[in-house]
Order: sequence, then structure tokens, then C-alpha cells
Amino acid sequence: MNPRVDELFLAQARRRPDDIAVTSGSTSITFGQLAERATAIAGGLADLGVRRESLVGIAFDRSPDAIVAILAVTLAGGAYVPLNPAFPASRVKELLADSGVRLVVGDPAGCAKVADAASDGVRVMDLYEVPRRPGYVTPPAPPDRSPLAYVMFTSGSTGRPKGVLVEHRGIVRLVRDPDYAEFGVADRFAQLSALEFDASTLEIWGALLNGARLYIVDTETAVVPWRLAEALRTNEITVAWLTSALFNQLADEDPGMFAPLRCLFTGGDVLSPRHVELVRARHPDLALYNGYGPTENTTFTTVHRIRERCDRPIPIGRPIRGTTALVLDDERRPLPPGVVGELYAGGTGVARGYLNNEELTRKRFVLIGGERYYRTGDRVHVDADGVLHFHGRTDGQVKIRGHRIELGEVTAALRSVPGVADCHVSVAGPAHHKHLVAYLVAPKTSERTVRTAVAAKLPRYTLPDQYVWLTRLPLNGNGKVDVAALPRTGQADRADQTADQHQLAELWGDVLSIDPGAIGPNDRFLEIGGNSIALGALLGRIHRRWGRHLSFADAAAAPTLATMTRAIATASVRRELVEPIPPSAGAAVDLHPQQVGLYALWQADPDSLAYNIPVRLTLRGPLDVARLRSAFTVLLQRHDALRMRLTPVDGAVRQVALEDLTPEFEYLSGPVADPLAGFVRPFRLDRPPLLRARLVHRGPDENELYLDGHHIVLDGVSLRVLVRDLFDLYAGTEPAAAATTFAAAAKWCRARQVTDVDEEFWRAELTGAPAGLELPTDRPRGRSRATRGAVVRRTLPAPRLAVVDQTARRLGATPFAVLATAYTATLARLSGQHDLVIGTPASGRTHPALESVVGMFVGTVCLRAELAGDTDLAGLARQLGARQWQALTHQDFPFERLVDRLDVPRDPARNPVFDALFAYQDLDVYELATADLAISVELLNPGTTRFDLNLQVYRRPDRLVLDLEYATELFDPTSADYLLDEYLVALDELCDDPGTPVFSSPGAAMSAFAADFAF
Repeated sequence: MNPRVDELFLAQARRRPDDIAVTSGSTSITFGQLAERATAIAGGLADLGVRRESLVGIAFDRSPDAIVAILAVTLAGGAYVPLNPAFPASRVKELLADSGVRLVVGDPAGCAKVADAASDGVRVMDLYEVPRRPGYVTPPAPPDRSPLAYVMFTSGSTGRPKGVLVEHRGIVRLVRDPDYAEFGVADRFAQLSALEFDASTLEIWGALLNGARLYIVDTETAVVPWRLAEALRTNEITVAWLTSALFNQLADEDPGMFAPLRCLFTGGDVLSPRHVELVRARHPDLALYNGYGPTENTTFTTVHRIRERCDRPIPIGRPIRGTTALVLDDERRPLPPGVVGELYAGGTGVARGYLNNEELTRKRFVLIGGERYYRTGDRVHVDADGVLHFHGRTDGQVKIRGHRIELGEVTAALRSVPGVADCHVSVAGPAHHKHLVAYLVAPKTSERTVRTAVAAKLPRYTLPDQYVWLTRLPLNGNGKVDVAALPRTGQADRADQTADQHQLAELWGDVLSIDPGAIGPNDRFLEIGGNSIALGALLGRIHRRWGRHLSFADAAAAPTLATMTRAIATASVRRELVEPIPPSAGAAVDLHPQQVGLYALWQADPDSLAYNIPVRLTLRGPLDVARLRSAFTVLLQRHDALRMRLTPVDGAVRQVALEDLTPEFEYLSGPVADPLAGFVRPFRLDRPPLLRARLVHRGPDENELYLDGHHIVLDGVSLRVLVRDLFDLYAGTEPAAAATTFAAAAKWCRARQVTDVDEEFWRAELTGAPAGLELPTDRPRGRSRATRGAVVRRTLPAPRLAVVDQTARRLGATPFAVLATAYTATLARLSGQHDLVIGTPASGRTHPALESVVGMFVGTVCLRAELAGDTDLAGLARQLGARQWQALTHQDFPFERLVDRLDVPRDPARNPVFDALFAYQDLDVYELATADLAISVELLNPGTTRFDLNLQVYRRPDRLVLDLEYATELFDPTSADYLLDEYLVALDELCDDPGTPVFSSPGAAMSAFAADFAF
């Protein structure tokens, strides 16, 4: 049996002819009057040629006449096609052409608009011009299928609208005896939606097919809070449907306005938990629903009643009666609970297809198990209770500067900021320079406050580049954000920029992942997101673009866009940094210079874990284990460094990448007390792969992925590349290929000639420097270097991170210089030394082709601090900052060769030249979100150390993490704690009063530190 809307309506009219059916202002129509008028006009439409499933255009604003017309078309057996008179003439013309409509009825304004757009052959009639035939009887419908009820046009992905063919049975299943809510004769439905928006299906037919009353609310009243509140109150509305955008605005304006309602539906976009809680707190008895569904499945596919406080994204619920929901993978195989896939909707609500578009219909409406399903294009997972959770569109991810970004995630983070009433995030800019723009309704909140708060929640690459403040988000007639009405975003004033400045701004934007149009001549690279690694990448691209060699020191001396452009024009030409690295033929190659020392250390102690790099990735969200395992396998194939076999050959060590390897990927699903036990173990450098993985299941939507690799083929930049590539592959996205291989890079780096200038610099820099750090120790130093280690940690929250950044800007320095200054000052105070050297890593990626190559490139450079008695912290910061840029300029000179040339005395118990290392890890990979997973990355200490003291500062979006790794054979935990506490004191002094002398109380700090030591 195929129930029909016309039959159900006429049954209601016969049952209660004197009950009010429709009210608009002071006008009311009873069910009997409505049936009489609509039936008479239906007869006239039949005389005009309307037959079963004839398409008839309806050109009305919301009004009682519009309801009469819709009913008349339905009773005549036709299908109505809403045409909004407010649409531009070009859109109306497009809809008429696509639908093939030959008859349009409307009100005077609607008829005039359509007549202007209609081509010859389209008849446009005022509703009152349609002849009447009282006593008309609706024609029978085909017995084998449900007849067509309406055609509603939705926006296509190409911008071309597509007409959805909705049948009577879809409407009946939506509103008659639904299992998600109760509708009855006592209800009063508000019609707040335009006729061409599918929410009107619920509003109009929900009232008329249940004997309830429909109250028509005009467009202005629907979006003005005080007027809508008055309409709800005076008309005693019990049921209403609002888009989530309109709901948010009304909830902020007056959450008490919903008092008359018994039942409120909202949806059309991801709900804001904050706005939901505003309304629930005022109206705890209100039945509030999240309604989800595409037009292609007749308004609702699933519904979720919100009964409890929810700080996480609100579920979209369960399928309504008559609906089947499947969660399938890319091969249309069912996915288990917790795993994200595409939602397919089936049942009686599924539309017939798209009007005059068979190809698209075949793509989107598919047969599964003999039943028709609509591919929603929405990503969801179902939990153990059968409740569906929304994860965005399959096409809702945007890719900007190589990163996949969920706009919904950015929007949710912005909405959670106190003071942000509403927001919308969109993509702007041309294809090669896309960027995010955030439109905010936040009258009492500054951009700085919002930026700081969002930076504490999101990875840097997902942060909006521009913020635009609005008094209210513009909404279209459907109650959704009117994207076309959003203001165009501003750009930096580039009118006076030269062509070279334009090109350099593009390079800055590419490296920093910001819109180049927002970069002005006076912007400073290191103040708008740059760091030493980003600067190295920039210098490589400058080499490639102009063939000019700009050193780190040159760039630091020319910090703005304008000054750097001038520096490029006078820089020397270095052809070897412009020409591509020659490919390797696949044969064995010599070690990279930075691998030589590591191999010697491994040979001396093959069982040492000192150069293992264990990493924990906490994965929150539904996880497909098989897909992750497959992605890890492909990762090994993509990066030859991970497959290297290192073996001595004729007195030299050679390496070759093996092709056929079995990946080490272990999955532990049961309770695991120590996930590193048996996992972090010595590597055999002659038995690849040199990266292994262990996945540990911790609970629903929470897993831990452990990676362990050997430092001889991995460095910090490599870790960033591996993590991003792994989860790109997991998400089904092919990562961009590196410009060369590690084998080719190692061969190229080995063959490079280090300049005499580099050696002369280091000789001048380190001549006369002390041999090491004279800190007191808890135990005497042994005969060999201490390699057992442990870590003490401190965490600085977002406000203190912001203070560090502010201090760097105030001093004209970088966060690295600020943080390294506090460390150097602490070591100077505790040792009493006025001349000391610390080590710090340098990326070693001085050719632009090396940016995304996995391998061991990182070297160590020395920073010397020479402190006079009156040197203050600000002076030390400037000194270290300048020396850092000089050191990076000359980083190609290998450290081992430097030690030999300086003729430094070798002490097997100490590292040459320096005993303490400082690293500022700002790799933008420690927090990220991708493929439905929130990923947190943390390097782990396997109980080893490479230096006496090693301070690693990790910059995360919302904090600084300080890990002081110390040699346990020399220091007790209490001593390491004390040193880290003193570091924080020095950092506070630098930030609060940069003029504080380094040695404010000579000998005091050293005495306090040494008091607890036996030696």
C-alpha cells in the first residue's frame, strides 16, 4: 500500500471541517474551507492539463494562498515545484529550464518575477485567475508505486541546482505517527521555512496531516528575535523547526523565547553544545531534537532527542521509522561500531532520484541488497548503542597548504571561546593560496583573545588566517548562513610593493601557511610564525626562485619583507643549491656525514638504547586497525631511509635500501601494563626496517600507537614527515612525494665541499672556550660517558607561552633565544662560569629538495656565551640570538671534523666541547587532527641520555612542555628538579625584567646548588 498525502488531508478535513487549519496574522482558514478551495482550484488545474505527476511551479512567499496552491496541485495529482520570488531572475530562469515546468501559479509579485524570467511556452497565472471546478475528485494513483509529491531544488557541488523527486510516501513516513515525536490535533506548528527549503515539509504536512494548526510566520518575523518571541507566545506555538544558525542567534538573544514550545527541532548544520545548553537550562521540559537528513531522504533521516548535558559534539541519533541507515566503507562494506564511514540512507523516505539527471541519479541512488539507498556523502560512525555521530562531509574537508582541515572542527573551537556568540569559517583566496577566514559575532572579545584561545585548542595549520567581526551572521531565506552576503576579507596594502616583494610574500605565505595577501612590507618573518626551521625552508626556496644564497645571518639582519627583498638582490649566487640533487641509481652509497658518528657509537655498543627514538601517538576517535597497518606498510615503501641496511664494505660503511621487507606492526588489544616492554629494544643496523610500530587499544575511541626508530635514519623533521604521511595514507590521501631520496641526499651531502669560511668561523668562535661545564654532580664522573638517563618535566600553560612570545617580540628576538637564554643563565649561575658553551640542533637541510626527505640530517652547532660581570638577561638573549643565526649559517661544517680541527682533548667520559644541550622543538606536529582522529604526539625517554643535561622544550598549541633529560649516573632526581626550578626562575626574570643581571648575586645560586652534593 502506498499512502497518499491528498487522501490523508481530505480525511482530516472530513473529520474536523470547522477546526482552524491555517492562520496568518488575522486570517484563518478552517480545514473544511481549505479543502473546498483547494479542490475547486485542483479541478481548474486539471482543466489546464495537470495530470498525475505533472510539474507545477509555485511562486509564493509564505502565505495562506501558498498553502492553498500546494494543496490544489497535490489534489490534482500533480507535483509542486517551489520557485522563490526573491531569487534573482537568472536563478528562476535556471530552475524553470531545468525542471521543464510549463505552468506556474503564484501571487502577483511571484507571477511578475517568473514572467520576466520565463521563456515562451511557460504559462504564468495568478492563483485567482485559475478557473474553479467545485466537486472535483482527485484522480487515482498508480497502484505499484507512490506518486510524486514535489520537486525541491538543492545546490549542487558544481553550483548547478539539482531537482530532488520526493514521493508521497516519504512525507507520510516523516509526519504520520512518527516514532521520534508525537504530533496531534492540539499542536500548533510554526511555518518558519521558505517553501523551497525541505523543513517546510515537516511544518506544512506535519500540521495538515495530523489535524493540527499551521501558523505562517513572515520572513522578517522569523529572524528578528523579539518579533519571533512574540509570535510564538501570542499564537501559543507548540512545534517549531529552526536551522542551527538561526537557533544560535535566537538562543544568544533571548533563550527564554522558547517557553511556549513543547517540541523544538534544530539542525541543518552541526549543533553548538553551548547554545543547546543555554536553551535547556531555561527550559528543562522542552523536547529539543537534533534533526539530520538530506532533502534526498525527505527532511529527516535520523533524529536525536537531547536529554543530557553534552560537552562533545551532539549525536545525530537513530534512524526514524521507515528508514534504514548503513555505515559503509569505500567498497560499500559494513563497518563495525566506532569506525567512521559514509552514511547510506534507505527506506520509504528515499527520493526517486534527480529530475532530468539520470547519470547523477545512478551515482547517488544505489542498490544494496536489492534495496535503494541514497549516498549522503556524510561521514558518520555508529556507537555501541546504535546512535549515529556526525563527522562532517566526505567533501567537507578542505586541503590548504598540504594539510587536511575539518571546517567543523575549527568552527567548534571558535564557538567554545568565551565571548564568541556565533561564527562561520570559510575558505578564501585562489586555489594556490587558499586560507581560512573566521567570521565572528563577538562584540566584547578581542582578536588577540580569540587567537590565543583557539591556538590552545587547534594545530597551528588549522588556525584561521583572518578574522572578521560582524554584529550578526547574515542568514538566507532558509535560515542558513548566507555565504554570498559575508563581507570580502581585507588584504594587506600591497599597492607599493615591488614584483620581487610580491614573489617573496608568496614564499613567506607558503612556508608559514598564511595568506600572502595579508603580508605587508614591514611584516617580520619571525614575528608572524617563523622559526629557524621555517627560515631554513624559506632560504632554500629563495635559492630555488632567484639562484641567490641568503644565509641565516643575512636573513636575521633583514627581518622584514622589504629588507629581505633588498638583501636577496645583493646576495651571492650558489648554483649547487639551485640545481636538483642527482638521483641515486639504487646501489649502495656512503653514509651521510651525520650518520658516521652514530654508526661508530652503535658499533661500540650495539645493545645501547641511547639512539632509539620512541614516540607515542595518542589517537582519539574511531580507528580502523587494518587501514592503519596498511598505511604503515606503504610508509616504509615511500621512505628509503627506513629500509636501509648498513654494512662495512672495504673499510667503509655503505648503506642500501632493501625492497622486500616485512613491517613490524604489532596490535595489542588486551590490558597492557607497560607498552614499551619488549618494544623499545636495540636495532641491528644491518637488519632493516629501522622503524617499528606497536598499536595498543586503550578503550572505545582511544588507542596508542608507539613508533620506535633509530636516530641514524631519523631526526625531528623526519618525525613530522612520517606522522603526516602516515595519517594522510590512513585517510586515503596520497602525500606529496619528496623531491629526492635519502640515498641520493646522503651521496650529495657527502660530496659537498665544506668551505674554508665555515672552518674559519668555528675556529674563531670556539678558540679559548672551556672544555666543558663545571657543574657539581651527585656522583663522580666515571671513565666512560654516562648513558643512563631519566627526565623531569614542567608544563607552562598557554598564558605563560604567550608571555614568552611577547618577550621575544619586545627584545626583537625569537622564542628560541628567550628560552635558551634562561637555560644558559641557569647553567652559568649554577656553575659560576662566565664563559660556557651549549649545543643545539641544526636541521642540516640546506638544500630545498631536502625539506620533506626522511633521514638523518640534523647536526649539532655550538652556542658560546661570554658573560661580563654586568651582562643582563636581555644582553644575553641578543648575544645568543645573533650567535644562533651565525651558527646556522655555518652549520654544514660537521661537528666531528670541528672537534678534530680544534684539537680538543678527548675525554671518554664527556662529550667534546659541551656537556649540555638545548633544543626548541617547534615542529607543528605534536597536536593534529586528521581522518576523524585527534592525534597527540609525544617523544619518550627509553631510560637513556646522550648528554649530561639535555633540555628539550616542546611547543604545543596550548602550552610549553619542558623535559630535562639528565644523566642518572651523575645527578639525582632532586638535583635535576632543582635545576629546572632555577630555569623557571630565570625565565620569569627575563620575561618580567629583562634588565636583570645574569649574576645578580655572584656565587649564591652555585652555593645553593652545590650544598646538596657530595662531590
